[in-house]
Amino acid sequence: MSDFWVKAILKEDRGWTEAGIKRFLGKPDKTATNPHYKCASAMCLYKKERVKQVESTADFKAWQERSVKRRKAALDAAETKKRNLLNTVQSWSIDVPVLPMNEVRRLAVDHYNNWEGNYEVASLKDSEADFLNRITVNYIRHQLTIYDDSNRWMSGKVGKDEAYYTNRHRVFDAIAHSYPKLSKECKLQDQLS
Repeated sequence: MSDFWVKAILKEDRGWTEAGIKRFLGKPDKTATNPHYKCASAMCLYKKERVKQVESTADFKAWQERSVKRRKAALDAAETKKRNLLNTVQSWSIDVPVLPMNEVRRLAVDHYNNWEGNYEVASLKDSEADFLNRITVNYIRHQLTIYDDSNRWMSGKVGKDEAYYTNRHRVFDAIAHSYPKLSKECKLQDQLS
């Protein structure tokens, strides 16, 4: 196989694309069983000599230059979209309604106990403070802020992973600011993300 390149090498190391391979090389010169995954589709192999001949043509060189420009433009566009999304997330006003602590805890306990899938029951009297803090912060984040709606809005957008993290961090900061007694729990949950 030393006389051949697999398709992945053409793409990763030599700047080919799927469209370029189809246009300039066509069908592979040979196929082989994938040595790493026996049930994977056959590997497409292309003769090195033939690939180098194609790469030396003016037609291929012009195509490759345009291809590089297209890829750079696509990367630049994606970076712009990502930057715009982050700017939008950072511009959001995150309002956290301030309720008396005993009321917000009661709401959090009720919400926790009514949430399907919970196998334990929370109680204001019998639950440990750390547990109550955790479910209270979760309740505030999911029920009293824009967190869930904003994450749904970001779904599928370029840069969403970093935007989710930024949104999450900002929401925890806003909760900690509105509920200083919960700031330790907010910091702990923010670090876990």
